[in-house]
Amino acid sequence: MNLILTKPQQIYNMQTEDKILLFQDLVKKSSREEISWFHGYCSALLSKDFPTHETSTNGHALAIKPTIIYGTESGNSKKVALNLQSFLKQKGVSSKIFDASQYPLRKFEKEELVFLIISTQGEGEPPASAQKFYDFLHQDGHSFPKLKYAVLALGDTSYPLFCKAGADIDNQLSKYQSTKLLELQKCDTDFEESSNQWINTLFEVLLKNPVEKKAVTNGISIEKIGYKTLTGRIIEHINLNDNQSDKETFHIAIELEEPAMYEPGDVAGIYPENQPETVKKILTLTGVDPFKELQLGKKSGTIREHLTKNLNISYLSLEIIRKYGKIVAQEIPEVRMDLQDLLRIYPIKSALEFEEILAILYPISPRLYSIASSPNAHESEIHLTVARSPFYTSEGLEKFGICSDFLGHKIQDSEIQFFIRKNGHFRLPAPDKDIIMIGPGTGIAPFRSFVSERDAKGASGRNWLFFGDRKFTENFLYQTEWQQFASTGVLTKVNLAWSRDGVEKNYVQHEILKEAEELVEWLDAGAYIYICGAKDPMSKDVESALRTILSQNKNWTDQESEQYLEDLAAKGRFQKDVY
Repeated sequence: MNLILTKPQQIYNMQTEDKILLFQDLVKKSSREEISWFHGYCSALLSKDFPTHETSTNGHALAIKPTIIYGTESGNSKKVALNLQSFLKQKGVSSKIFDASQYPLRKFEKEELVFLIISTQGEGEPPASAQKFYDFLHQDGHSFPKLKYAVLALGDTSYPLFCKAGADIDNQLSKYQSTKLLELQKCDTDFEESSNQWINTLFEVLLKNPVEKKAVTNGISIEKIGYKTLTGRIIEHINLNDNQSDKETFHIAIELEEPAMYEPGDVAGIYPENQPETVKKILTLTGVDPFKELQLGKKSGTIREHLTKNLNISYLSLEIIRKYGKIVAQEIPEVRMDLQDLLRIYPIKSALEFEEILAILYPISPRLYSIASSPNAHESEIHLTVARSPFYTSEGLEKFGICSDFLGHKIQDSEIQFFIRKNGHFRLPAPDKDIIMIGPGTGIAPFRSFVSERDAKGASGRNWLFFGDRKFTENFLYQTEWQQFASTGVLTKVNLAWSRDGVEKNYVQHEILKEAEELVEWLDAGAYIYICGAKDPMSKDVESALRTILSQNKNWTDQESEQYLEDLAAKGRFQKDVY
């Protein structure tokens, strides 16, 4: 446990002025690319609450970011949790906040400082949103010796089992070698005064907590900035579609071996590999030694390794087809096909000929996916939302994208390599700003990150989501999460469009037209609008719908509406991540 409080200090002292002069001199001597690197590096440090020389104008800083977990039925527990987070923020203490239903239970054993606000309903039961968390703490075998905690329980004294759910959680944690910072606080229906007193007392305890300062390693080095290849372990691999659906859309959670600094809106670059059975068939067709070492471009490895990790062997371009024909001295129709099919129909004559073919193949390029997790809500993890969708060749053959096929076949506990790419043109606004998110299909990914981040930080801005897919019962991606966000008020408004559930197809642009008046009101009030997903036709249709509602509600021409959207984009209030 590393609970450190630092004393107030003047931010702009002589030492700081010296650093500013040094920095200005460094900037003068740097190229544009180097300055861009400085910007990314400093942003990364700040996003991870860099622990060195932490200062606060309010006088206090915690080396450990507290986690606030609330379970609510009527919204009172959430109100207290947000009050606690706001109070801590005023004191210079950053914290994470979770609805109990959204909290990743596998992370609890790593927690060191947790504040819990839990209400009781019915016959001493926890709220439905906190049931899984409650059950988790009642499982045998837990031990949380590093954890320091405090529990505030909400209830109604007119019921015999007053505050029982909160008391149960407090008792369970005390059994698991955890340290109780405060005795359980029970609050009746008029909870405002007692909960505020608890918050103040809790902070006083934090100030007086005699924990020695320990060395802090920040885990950041220059090598970790940029497109450094990171390695992770897949801890969740779930098809988000119903079993009856003919679509496959996977939620993939990757546990990181080292810190990955990212922000909501960033993307992960995945290095796909070719399927082992395909590589095996190619080796059988050619009869070459799979363990022979070859240098192909800048990469060295065995033939098997090149075929698996380095070379694109699927749906080869017409240029590669022509080069292949010259090497094997055969006339080949200009039709795109896989290497396996080429070798079967137009076989090679020797191992050397195959090595020539390997040399003409393009390298596998990484594929980019919007990150679906939040750095504050899903620490030490990266989440992806991946659709394994087929496409069809001109001959009518079904094919799958190399990366979606690769990720779709990955199994839990397997390793995966990736990198983080910044996406500075798709960023959340200030916490008090409203946002409108339009993301059908896998375009929902960054908005899961957005809403989770805003929930974890207790952002006050309103959140409006437009989502669509084929069928409600089969294709509602992250359904329970969105429903929970809506029930707790994190999502202010949700519009859903299902293209196969009715006689007429309903898409997100149709929902936009239905909500014309309120959407324009949000925009007039300063809301930011985001689009993520397919560029054609979705994004174009959505922009057309936006122009229509602006023209109708403001009596503008189409050109004036277009200019308004361009002005929003120039101000950063209209952002797109389309592909």
